[in-house]
Amino acid sequence: MGDKKPGRGPKKSAKSKKSGLELAKEITPKNKLSET
Repeated sequence: MGDKKPGRGPKKSAKSKKSGLELAKEITPKNKLSET
């Protein structure tokens, strides 16, 4: 999403997507470890 329209601000989209992915990845293992 946002890859077809680079004029919309791909940097913001990429940063938001990366932050979300990194956060989800960090939260996933933490939650799994906490639950286990």
